[in-house]
Amino acid sequence: MNKQLYLLLFLCTSTLLTAQSGLRVGAHNGLHFSTLQFRGSDALDVNSTTQPLLGYRVGMLLEIPINAGFCLRTGGDFLLSGTKQDLPFSSYTTKIKVYYFQAPVMLAYSSQYFFVGAGGYGSIAWMGTFEATTNNAAYADLPLYNNFKSLTFGSSANRDFTRLDYGMIAELGLRYKYFELSGYYLHGIRNINPAASEYRVSVKNRSIGISLSFIYTIVKPAH
Repeated sequence: MNKQLYLLLFLCTSTLLTAQSGLRVGAHNGLHFSTLQFRGSDALDVNSTTQPLLGYRVGMLLEIPINAGFCLRTGGDFLLSGTKQDLPFSSYTTKIKVYYFQAPVMLAYSSQYFFVGAGGYGSIAWMGTFEATTNNAAYADLPLYNNFKSLTFGSSANRDFTRLDYGMIAELGLRYKYFELSGYYLHGIRNINPAASEYRVSVKNRSIGISLSFIYTIVKPAH
């Protein structure tokens, strides 16, 4: 019985060491275009005036090998998302900016020169701003049409957005030695409108961008 237990412990330890071989860590930064997708009977066709907002994503990444070229890619990012809207019936432009801390988890296939992966992400909003500026000189002195405020987050209907977001992420990239150049897409699943039960509008994050990474192997593959 003891021999079998020792053998089991040895196999588990060997598997863990194999999984840890080729462990890679890195840092990345990138730019993306993000929008907030509005849907629902109370949305007033606001998507017809929505424009992408230029944002960014910076953070650390961790690549854990699994087997036969497959790996788990994860890490932690800070990112700026949001949207711009031109509302011609009110003659003003708005900018919504939301700053998130994000943790992606992707199953990826990785080779010497490229990788492709897909998975999910979870995000926590830690701050945000709303800015409205008028396009009509007649309204230039009215506070309603030149407004700046901090966004509020929570689950109650009087908040601007929920703090939690989650969705899907996909990434495709090329790698050369210590560098990776990739394109990625974020597709929010959670409705971040806390007043969805009162106003029939869903609000979801969308982003598409590029990223440059520096990645280094800290545990060499076992031979």
